[in-house]
Amino acid sequence: PAQIAEPCHIDGKWWCVPVNIHMQNWAWASGAAFKTAGLEVPADWDTYLADLPKLKEAGVIPFAVGGDGGGWQISLLANQLILSQLGAEAVEKIWKDKDLDLAGGPEVLKAFTTLKSLGSYADDGSPNRSWADTTSLVIKGEAALQVMGDWAQGEFQVAGQKPGVDYACLLGPLVPDPKYVRTGGDIFVFFKQNDPEVERAQLSLASLMVNPRTQALFNTAKGSAPVRDDVDMSLANDCMKKAIDVLKQPGSVVPDSNQWRNEAFTTAQNAIFSDLIYNDATTPESAQAQFVELLKNAE
Repeated sequence: PAQIAEPCHIDGKWWCVPVNIHMQNWAWASGAAFKTAGLEVPADWDTYLADLPKLKEAGVIPFAVGGDGGGWQISLLANQLILSQLGAEAVEKIWKDKDLDLAGGPEVLKAFTTLKSLGSYADDGSPNRSWADTTSLVIKGEAALQVMGDWAQGEFQVAGQKPGVDYACLLGPLVPDPKYVRTGGDIFVFFKQNDPEVERAQLSLASLMVNPRTQALFNTAKGSAPVRDDVDMSLANDCMKKAIDVLKQPGSVVPDSNQWRNEAFTTAQNAIFSDLIYNDATTPESAQAQFVELLKNAE
């Protein structure tokens, strides 16, 4: 996709090689955890929210989330929740255009209210836990569902679990017919060299990285999507196939909000969303008011 190529393709020359497309808007669900509660893995938010009390009654952690690292996991969750409920156009209006009426409106309040509800079904170990340890709870069937980027899928791969058998990968997240992917990715930078042999080695390595077979195997293992759409799909798992299908749709790629706002904004946003989940006294309305004020003064 052009959004992935642009950072590397400058003035008609390739300065780096994109090797994958990471997507943030996934939910990962434990088939065993939902089975323990006598439930099917949900396909949408309304069903999942209705399942939360039943999961808790069955002794399963209904919602798995971690709060370490300054709250970036909570912020990722909030961002993807708003995308899934409001769509890409609204996300751009809020974070890029600073549409304060939309940010302070009822649709965003509904997302904040959902976030508060999810927090009430997290476990006591949530505040200081890493994303990987949180994913481990889903893998072991101790927790039902986690919203996390596709790098979490690598943990399921290492554990020998298979999508559609042991766990479900729910793009959107939790959108039955997903139309958007929130993207990032990894690149390898190749500095200009004077030695022809070194340049030859660079080209050889770059060619290997974007080879269709390498792309399929590497990204299946890592959990991400390939940067090209002509890979051997027999090497891809169901999650990668879902991602590629959405990537092929025009206008499906939604930039991360960090591309529109600076690091200071991100840090403050993380704090607002974390406080909403972990502070019983913080209401969705007060958190939304703080978010609107932050957005109003954002650079």
